[in-house]
Amino acid sequence: MKKAVQAILILSLLGPLAIQPAVSQAKEKQLQNNVSVNVFNFIISTFSVEYERFLFYSQKLGIYGTARYGSFEISDVDISWPGVSAGVRFYPNGHAPAGLFLAGLLYWNQMKVDFQLGGLSEEVTASFIGPMVGLGYRWNMDGFTVAPAFQVGSLSGEAKSAVTNQKLNYGGGAFMLGLNVGYAF
Repeated sequence: MKKAVQAILILSLLGPLAIQPAVSQAKEKQLQNNVSVNVFNFIISTFSVEYERFLFYSQKLGIYGTARYGSFEISDVDISWPGVSAGVRFYPNGHAPAGLFLAGLLYWNQMKVDFQLGGLSEEVTASFIGPMVGLGYRWNMDGFTVAPAFQVGSLSGEAKSAVTNQKLNYGGGAFMLGLNVGYAF
């Protein structure tokens, strides 16, 4: 009788611990969406929102899109930049929306700079687009998500002066850091 009581006591104490990972994984697999903001973007006066939809036929893929807008004014210079990104995330461990992810995306931004210089005013617009790859990790804590990420890519585009109508083609490497905080549901 004493051994039966001990066994019941041990199972009642350790049982929930053994079941917890399976319950957590089951909860994660039911989540189909994640909405987040990149808190690093606030440093550069940008607001961005990202939506990711998890594709559950494989438990390893998510498609996502980001919309962003930023602007600030310094003295006689006014700068604004709307942009969008779209891509795919691969979760090698098969537990989207949690764990390590690899991303491929297309990035686009349109920048406009208005400034005054000694009585002259100028408006320069620049549009740039390009492919990027990313690496990150998402923690999922009962729906609340935190995901630091790093992206690198090659962007190219054209800058154009509204006053002189001159154009300049440009291109080069780019990198971005992100810290997305959001909610999965």
